[in-house]
Formats: sequence, structure tokens, C-alpha cells
Amino acid sequence: MTADCTLFLHVGPPRTATTTLQKYVLTSAEHYLCLQKRAYRSHNAAAQDEGLQTTNVGYIVDYNDFISRLESLQDRGLASTDEKDLLFLIINETAGILCRQQLHSRRRWQQLLTQALGLAARVVVCGSEYRGMVIASESLSNTPLAITGKLSSVYDSITLPTQVICDAWKANGLGPLPCISFCLRDPEEYVLSRYMRYSANKMMRGEGRTALSPEEWLTVQVQGHKLKPWSSALFPAYHKSYIRYHSQYGFVRPYGFRELLASEDVFDLIGLAGERRVAFSAFPTENSFPTLMEVACDARKRICGLLSNLQILSQLHKEQLFE
Repeated sequence: MTADCTLFLHVGPPRTATTTLQKYVLTSAEHYLCLQKRAYRSHNAAAQDEGLQTTNVGYIVDYNDFISRLESLQDRGLASTDEKDLLFLIINETAGILCRQQLHSRRRWQQLLTQALGLAARVVVCGSEYRGMVIASESLSNTPLAITGKLSSVYDSITLPTQVICDAWKANGLGPLPCISFCLRDPEEYVLSRYMRYSANKMMRGEGRTALSPEEWLTVQVQGHKLKPWSSALFPAYHKSYIRYHSQYGFVRPYGFRELLASEDVFDLIGLAGERRVAFSAFPTENSFPTLMEVACDARKRICGLLSNLQILSQLHKEQLFE
């Protein structure tokens, strides 16, 4: 396929206002085909809404179902929100599946991802209102240990979804080098927030009693980081390393969390040119966890203390670029 489509990946590390961007910003984009996760809707729940088969860890495993759903989208032009949601689901989940090391029939899953990306690129090229396409999801930043907290998961994955998508895009000539945008925040605050998200997910699944303590969780993350840096929830806290990793696969546009909060033009900050000017302060605060505040106060002291004792805090500060 010959196309002149610009691909924009918005990577959403947890607790960097990704829900606000999903709910208020990207949904109002006028000049980009936006394929994104819906705010407050898990990927597993979205898959079940579509009647797609999933496992207990959320992987969609029915390749033939994916193919038939993709074929049903071929002639529709992605005119409806539901059609865009389905295509996003196919791209996002297929990229996640391709990150797994022990995957049978890898080639056909790669072909599926290419077909899905190609469909979106054709819609952009054929639509005069579009300047490019956006794929936005927190799962683009999900590292194996960030989700499971189990060291064994390091060996179940070989890369991050951003690499998988960018490699498929470039290998098949679907357009120029992708642009990868993400928000980075103060390393200590990020690590604390990542643990709080882990705890919140455990509570929402009724597994709060099985959640790792701050010390246990951080110890696992440190061990994983030593084995494969990108596998650990700590990875986005190493700003320079995180940027270098993504620079291998596209043009990187990082920005700081405080910079986002103070922004008077959010679209321009994250890299989407030509959209209307809108200030971040115009949007309400989203996705807070008031029931976890007591846990957060206790976890802050314990996590920061352990980071310092393990001599990791100085490394994080050495790599820090944003607050």
C-alpha cells in the first residue's frame, strides 16, 4: 500500500492525566482519526461488549474472530464511534498479543496488525478532513511487571506495544516515521502513583488482601528492571532511558506533567497541530482514588525510603527531565 498517513501514538503512563485526555481532549479532535481507549472502560470489558473471546488475563485469543471483524470494517469507512472502537480494540490487543514471547503463529498475527493499521491509514488518506491518525492508550506503556507484580511475567513478553506497532507501520510503508508522545512526571510521584494504581486494581477485583506491600512490590520492580529495564513499572521513571527506548522507533515528543497541567493549548503540547486551542484547566479532575489516601500516605514514606536505601533515587534524579 502506498499512503501518506501520519501515525501519532500517544503513550499514557498511569497517573499522567490520561483519563482526562481520553474523555475530553482526543474525543474533540477534528482533524485526526482518533482510535483510543474509552475512559473508565477496561480493554477486557470492551472486548466482551464486542462478543470477543478473552482469557482470564485479558488476552483475546480467537484469531479467526478478529479477522472476520476486521473484514466487516473494510467497506464502512469507520463512520461510527462503535466502528472506531472495534478497530482500536483489534490494533491494541493484537499489538499486546505480539509482545508475548511464547506466541504461536506470530506471522499471521503480524499480518492482522498490518491489515488493521492499513485500513486506518486508507481512511485517513481518503478523508479530506484528516491530517493523520492517533492511537492512544495506557496499555501502550504497560510493562509486564506493572500489571502482574510477578517476576515470572518478565519472561512472557519480549517488547512494548509501541515497538510492535511502529515496526509494523514502517515495515509495510504505511506512512512516515511515527510520532510518539507521552507525559513524564516527577520520578518519586510516578512510582508512588504506579503502586497506587496496582493497589486500586487489586481492590477493584476483590483481591486487596493478596496485594503486595510497597516494599514487596518495589523489590520485584527493581529485580525486573535489572533483568529487562522495559519490563518494570519503574521504566517511565527513568526519563532519559524511556525517551531513548522510544527514539528507536519514531520521533519522540515528551512533555512534563506540570507542563500539561499549566498548558493553555493541550493539542499543541501533545503534538496534534491544527486543532482548536484549549487549556487543560478547562477540564474537571478525573480518576482520583479518595479511599486510597491513607494507603498513599503510608506508601509514600515506605517507597521513598526504600528507593533511597537501594540507591535508586539518585539514579532517577540523574535521569529526570520533567516534573
